[in-house]
Amino acid sequence: FLIYNTVTFSVVQRRPILGIMRSLGATKRQIFALILGEAFLLAFIGTALGLGLGIIFGRLAVNIVAQTISDLYFTVNVQRISVAPFTLIKGAGIGMFASLIAAGLPAYYATRTPPAGVMRRSDQEQSARKLLPYITLAAIGFVIIGVLLLQIPTQDIFISFVALFAIVVGGAFFTPIVLVGMMKIGTPIMGQLFGVVGRMGTRAVVQSLSRTSVAVAALTIAVSVIVGVSVMIASFRSTVSVWLENTLGSDIYVSPPLLTSNRATVDVDPAMRDVVRAVDGVERLSASRAISVSAPDYPDLPPANLIAVDFDISNNRRLAWTTAPDGDWWSALEAGGVMVSEPFAYRRNIQEGDNLRLLTDRGVESFPVVGVYYDYSTDQGTVYMADVAYRRYFDDPFISSLGVFITPDADIETVMNNIREALRDTDLLVQSNRDLRTGVFVIFDNAFSITIALRLLATVVAFIGILSALLSLQLENTRQYGVLRANGMTPRQLWQFTLVQTGMMGIVAGILALPIGLALAMVLLFVINVRSFGWTMDFYFVPEEFILAFIVAVVAAFLAGIYPAWRMSNLSTARALRSE
Repeated sequence: FLIYNTVTFSVVQRRPILGIMRSLGATKRQIFALILGEAFLLAFIGTALGLGLGIIFGRLAVNIVAQTISDLYFTVNVQRISVAPFTLIKGAGIGMFASLIAAGLPAYYATRTPPAGVMRRSDQEQSARKLLPYITLAAIGFVIIGVLLLQIPTQDIFISFVALFAIVVGGAFFTPIVLVGMMKIGTPIMGQLFGVVGRMGTRAVVQSLSRTSVAVAALTIAVSVIVGVSVMIASFRSTVSVWLENTLGSDIYVSPPLLTSNRATVDVDPAMRDVVRAVDGVERLSASRAISVSAPDYPDLPPANLIAVDFDISNNRRLAWTTAPDGDWWSALEAGGVMVSEPFAYRRNIQEGDNLRLLTDRGVESFPVVGVYYDYSTDQGTVYMADVAYRRYFDDPFISSLGVFITPDADIETVMNNIREALRDTDLLVQSNRDLRTGVFVIFDNAFSITIALRLLATVVAFIGILSALLSLQLENTRQYGVLRANGMTPRQLWQFTLVQTGMMGIVAGILALPIGLALAMVLLFVINVRSFGWTMDFYFVPEEFILAFIVAVVAAFLAGIYPAWRMSNLSTARALRSE
């Protein structure tokens, strides 16, 4: 959209020259080649700069991504960046291809009319109006294709992104018809607020539909991305918060220093149980053991993360399903069954009634899967086992961490200090439930910090799209503005005229972006994340995100209109009247 607006502005600037060239015998093919050749040169320069800036931005972003990997998987220290040649080739190919495709339509419009018609704006607007039904049908078609692709039962993430792309593009293609409808509704309202200038402003948006609809579509997509990603992150965060509240049931956690933040796999002396249990204020505790174990039936996947516990410390563990009699899944675990987390089951297509074979110290043993539980600690999934069953199959005396419950009358800070004192000769860490939850959300926020830059970038691009569209319109309508000034329109009214246009464009973009962003969030939550990580997340409606996105659309449009409005207010009436 941005490249289209830029090339269109270039064509508009030189429309009289192109008309003269056509009159002097330049062919349509020559005009088309001229415009497309310029676009190619600009695309080449822009792509080269983009590749260089991409490497620089990648170097700046690598620390953020490295921190996420260190938090979730293993500690990394990136000293230099590595750029795959194919990555540069893809970037260059996309940059050049997108530029030439976007420049093709303005180049075509510049050549399809007779020489005298090259300078007539009405010809292009008439063509745009004729295309309106077809663009609307294309929008419906894109959305239908996207929805149908999402119905394909596959774990292929590529198909999911193609479907998402089709839905977003389809939503953007609704812009012209929505813009026309909203301007009809807005004309009397703007008339009441700003008089004849308000009615002129809304009608001007429709009269220049080929320009304004593209600019509004760019802003719509940018704001819909803000809505979709923000709602997805907010829903993910709320889901994790509820999960932590249900899962982290003990008051204090004792664990060794970890190379990663989500799995304690270090060997801890089981005697620490008795040391901690003897501390005043400790009511009971549950030890857990975390190891990696081979699953022979899935040789192409990483080893299984197995966790064995004395008893379940969760307040209310949420299950996707269970086959345990009367829902008593803990008794089924003590009898020798296992539960697996949702990502583990998703990646291995585990269904009700299946067994899981694991390589134990007694050889390969088959364990009935008695349930699948929701878990967001790792995208590779975990196998959950009762400690009494684990010790039957593994000759492993060690533990990995402790969950401690304190007595009702005990002070948690005092108990934590007493535990630290009792463990002073070890390197074990003592954390409260609150501190552990805070640490989890620090990791969570770090993991999504990169999206803030992406959302800002999308908004800046859309802002430039609105600005270039308004400048194109001003250039084309210079004579009209001169006539208006000659007939008594004041500079203040010109400001109102421009800002009514930009305000209405921002309002339409904001309104249209909300359902598109909501659809984007739904696909991200219920399709993309499931197929990427195996996680099912709950949707949380966050009104603040929708309100903020709408405000961003309106403010961005208003800001983009300030410079064009200033230029119009300083317009020389005599020079404008001489403009053709």
